[in-house]
Amino acid sequence: MRLSILHRCGAIIAAIALSAAILPSLVAEAQPVTLLHVNDTHSHLAAYGPKNSSLDGTLGGLPKVATIVAAQRAVDPGLLFVHAGDFMDGDFFFNEYLGVPELKLLQSIGLDAIALGNHEFGFGPVFLRAVLNGAWPGGGGVPVLGTNISNCSQIAPWNPGTLIKNVNGVTIGLFGVTTPSGALARPAPCVIEPDLVAVATTTVASLRASGAQVIIALSHAGMDNARLLASTVPGIDVIVNGHDNALLAEPEVVDRPGGGVTRIVSAGKQYGWVGRLQLSFSGSTVDFVDYALIPVDAGVSPDPTVQAVIETLKTGIVARYGDVYHDPLAWAKDVIAPEWDERHAKRDTPLGNLFTDAYRAWTGTDVAVEALGLLGDPLPAGWIVGADVFRAMSFGIPAMPIVRPYRLVTFKATGSALVGALEKTIELGGDYFPQVSGMRLDFDSRRPSGTWILLHKVHVGGKKIALDKLYSVTVTQGVFSALTNLGMVMQDVVQLPDLAFTAARDLVEAQGELKPKSSNRIRDVGAKSKD
Repeated sequence: MRLSILHRCGAIIAAIALSAAILPSLVAEAQPVTLLHVNDTHSHLAAYGPKNSSLDGTLGGLPKVATIVAAQRAVDPGLLFVHAGDFMDGDFFFNEYLGVPELKLLQSIGLDAIALGNHEFGFGPVFLRAVLNGAWPGGGGVPVLGTNISNCSQIAPWNPGTLIKNVNGVTIGLFGVTTPSGALARPAPCVIEPDLVAVATTTVASLRASGAQVIIALSHAGMDNARLLASTVPGIDVIVNGHDNALLAEPEVVDRPGGGVTRIVSAGKQYGWVGRLQLSFSGSTVDFVDYALIPVDAGVSPDPTVQAVIETLKTGIVARYGDVYHDPLAWAKDVIAPEWDERHAKRDTPLGNLFTDAYRAWTGTDVAVEALGLLGDPLPAGWIVGADVFRAMSFGIPAMPIVRPYRLVTFKATGSALVGALEKTIELGGDYFPQVSGMRLDFDSRRPSGTWILLHKVHVGGKKIALDKLYSVTVTQGVFSALTNLGMVMQDVVQLPDLAFTAARDLVEAQGELKPKSSNRIRDVGAKSKD
C-alpha cells in the first residue's frame, strides 16, 4: 500500500516536471505579428501643414514615414507594412509624376501590399495601368489587392487578388476590397463587385483552405462597410480601413460570426500617422498585444535618402509652377476648412467660399460654383504657400505625361436652370454638394425630393433670382463635367486657358491675411429639426 502511494507520488512529480519542461516551449510557440498601416495618403510625399522657419511643412511626408518603418523593422524584422488605398490624387507630386515615384519609394521602404482605392480609378483603368507599368514594368512590384475587381485585364499583371505571407512562422492571408460607390471613380470596363460580404466570405474561406492562420483585409470602403464585414464574415482577424479618412486611436473590436473578434484599424490620411498593431499567434488563437498611432510630426526626422528623392521631384514642380514651397502668399489666423459645423444651418464652408470668390473675382461673372468633393486639404494656420493652395484643390485632367490642373469654364444659364442644377447637387450631397459665390439660398432637407430649395430665399447679387433671366457662371472643368452629366442647359460656354489654381493663388496673395469664415450663403433650414 505504502509502495503504491510512493509510486503515485513519483508519477505526479514526474508529470509536474514534464509539464514544467513543456510549458516554456508552449509559451515560445506564440509568435508576434506586427502590422504597420497607412491609408488615403493622396500623394502627400512632402511634409505639409504648419510651417517651420524655413517654410517647410512639419507634418507627414514619406521621408518621415520611411524613418518610422525602419525603426519599427529594427525591432521586428518580420513585420508587415500595408496601404489601404487612395495613393493617387491630392498634391503636385501626383499631377506632375502620376504616382509612379511614390509606388517605387513605397516598395523601397518595404511595403508588402496595397489595396486599390476609388481614386486609383479616377481616370480609368487604362490610366491606372500606365501608372502601375511605370512603377513596375510588366508586372511584379508590390502586390495590388483588388479582390472584388473583375473584368479588369488592364491591371491583371499587378493584381493577384489575394496574398499569402509568412511572418515569423505565421501564415498570413491578405485580400483587398474597393468601394463600389466612389463618386469620382471611372472603373469601366472593370467591374467593382458591390457585394463586399459575398466576396469577403468566399475569399476568407479560400485563404483558410490555403493554410492562412491569420486573415487581414485591406478595405477601402469606409468604416460602415468595415463594420459590416467584421460582423457578418467569419474568420477576418483584422480590417485595415480606408476611404473615409477615419482616425482610430484604438482598434474597434467587433464580435464576428462563429466566435472571436475582428479588429478594425484606420490611420487617418495623408501620411499623418502610421498605425502599429501588435498581435500574438499561438495554435489557432490570435491575441491582441498593443496598438499605437505613431504621429508623423515635427518630432520625426526624415530619412535622408527618401528626402533627397523628394527634393529632386520638387525641382520639376517648381520649374512648372514657380516656387510653390517657399514663396509665402498669405498668413492664416486659423485653419481654413472645407467642412461646416453640423450644429448650425450653414452649409457653406470657409474653403468653399474662398475658392468660389476667387473664381468669380478672376472672371467677373455673376455666380461661381464649386463642389465639396473637389475640395481637398484645409489651408493650415500660419504661412500659406502655393503648395498649400494646390493641395486644397488638386484635381485635374490627364494630359500625358502629366495631369493638368483644372481650368476655369464660364457659361450662361437661366435662373431656372441654375436652381434646377443646385437642387440636384444639394440633394445628391456628399461630393456633389455645392459651394457658391455671388448668391445665397435656403433649402429644407425635410421637404420632398425636387422641392428642397426655397425659391423665395434664392438671391443673386443681392436680388431675388429671376427664373427667366440669364446669369453668367464660373466653374472648374470638374464641376462643368458634373453639371453636363446632370443635364444642365448652358449657353455661351467658354473653356478658359486659366487654371483654377492660378485664380485661387491670386486671391490668397491679394488678401494677405486669411480669416476662416462662413456667411450663410447656403443654409439647410431643416437641419435643426432633424434628429
